[in-house]
Amino acid sequence: MRKMVNNYVRGFLGALALVLSATFTQLSYADTIAMIGTGDVGSALGKNWSTRGHTIVYGSRNPTSESTQALVAATTGNASATTPAEAVVGADVVVVAVPWAVGEEVVAGLGDLSGKIVIDPTNPRDINEAGLSVPPSLESSTEKFKKIAPNAMFAKTLNHIPAEYMEHSETLGLNYHVSVAGDEAAITWVTAILNDMGFVPAVVGGIRETRLQEAFYSATNNMRVLGDPHTVQFGTPPVR
Repeated sequence: MRKMVNNYVRGFLGALALVLSATFTQLSYADTIAMIGTGDVGSALGKNWSTRGHTIVYGSRNPTSESTQALVAATTGNASATTPAEAVVGADVVVVAVPWAVGEEVVAGLGDLSGKIVIDPTNPRDINEAGLSVPPSLESSTEKFKKIAPNAMFAKTLNHIPAEYMEHSETLGLNYHVSVAGDEAAITWVTAILNDMGFVPAVVGGIRETRLQEAFYSATNNMRVLGDPHTVQFGTPPVR
């Protein structure tokens, strides 16, 4: 009898451990994400990531505007909008989805980002007289952001694919590779969300190697300007 009780208790505790493990794993991944910017990239990622259990807080200069409120309404799940500085309060992850030219100013205005994961999908926008991309310096935007918020954990990713691919990632197939580089903890989080989106994460390196991602974007932009209409990506091209 005692043996039967012990077996029952062990079985019950084992089942309880599995349930608790699954619950805490799910909760640890259900992050609050401050989506700074409501343009094409911010809108696409907010809509996609909200369907995966994340809480989206859009950071907008005009959070009560009709367009911003329409975006909130179009975002499945728990979504809201406020100012950029207010959006990062309580956020686990911050996405700097703003034009490259104002990125540093925006990051500097977000307040204390210590301990947060910050994702940078921005690209240089310096264009010469022929319409070709010219990398503005040896430093990437991610490196510049890191100087402003040294205690945050940064990753650059999703900077070389169209916003429509971000919103509708499930239509692209499982061989669409997306690069990521930055701090280890941020790479780990990005790798998880990229896998969840159906992408294949391609790690490029650390913070310094984020320059390579911007150079890759510049090269593909120039290819388009010079007459190649194809989307260049890592891995097997998606079936559309």
